Amino acid sequence: MLRFIAHRSLQSIIVLFLVTVIVFALMRILPGDPVAIIAGTGVEGLTAEEEARLRARFGLDQPLPMQYLDWIRNVLVGDWGISTRTGVPVWTELAHRAPITAQLALTAWLIAVLVGVTTGVAAAIYRRTPIDSFSTAFAMFGISMPDFWLGILLILVFSVWMGLLPSVGYVSPATDLLLNLKHLLLPALALGLSEAAVFMRQTRSGMLEVLGQDFIRVARAKGTPERVIIWHHTLKNASLPIVTIMGLRFGRLIGGTVVIETIFGLPGLGRLAVQSIVMRDYLALQGVVLLVALFVVVINLITDIIYAALDPRIRLA
Repeated sequence: MLRFIAHRSLQSIIVLFLVTVIVFALMRILPGDPVAIIAGTGVEGLTAEEEARLRARFGLDQPLPMQYLDWIRNVLVGDWGISTRTGVPVWTELAHRAPITAQLALTAWLIAVLVGVTTGVAAAIYRRTPIDSFSTAFAMFGISMPDFWLGILLILVFSVWMGLLPSVGYVSPATDLLLNLKHLLLPALALGLSEAAVFMRQTRSGMLEVLGQDFIRVARAKGTPERVIIWHHTLKNASLPIVTIMGLRFGRLIGGTVVIETIFGLPGLGRLAVQSIVMRDYLALQGVVLLVALFVVVINLITDIIYAALDPRIRLA
């Protein structure tokens, strides 16, 4: 097991390295000069000395390979640079916004797991019944529906027409937990329902595959209670692909926060990424992407470890 974990950890480090190279290169390809945006009047409004001072302050006067090496070296010692947009340390902004994105993604993931697994189990148990038909229709609807469209629809129904939930803004749970949950419910539903559809289809197909195997027939012939057969024998043996898809789709939830946080006005990492792209804030956007990539890699590593614990054969792969 330790060898398996070490192998997966090494792969994760390689992935993070490639992410840093790609995001650094893509940021430099984007049109626009961050110095011109900082100045407000464009480079033409600066003297040569002022432009040189600004470029030196943010490390933009060095060759690109040196800029990359300096950035990685500083990140490894905890210095993520200074935001050209706000002038504050990037790590300070990330530390302030990351909990918001994490709470949104976790809430959406819990909604997806509860709704998806429950409807998937029900659809498998009551196959070819109205419950199965409704669950399948829900899955098709959720998969084909874009997150941003569902978010706008939820705002229209629950905020504009019914006035039950706030449409924009964020309140810290330390300030008011109930109001915090009200602000997060709509964006979490917009993110989580489409993932619930994926979990439902995976759970249903996995359950049906196991229910058709011989050991389930033997258990029923022995008089084992149906409740034990469903929850202990069937769901346990069908859980391997479900656990895998849950871990992999969590990364998609993090990526989906970019659009959802913008729609609902949540001050998380997704919104920071959009603002950094508009303002050509290299260091802030690189920090956002690196932190999100680190988070996703860790989640995938944990998923691999759980998968290997459930099925020891995976360790030999």
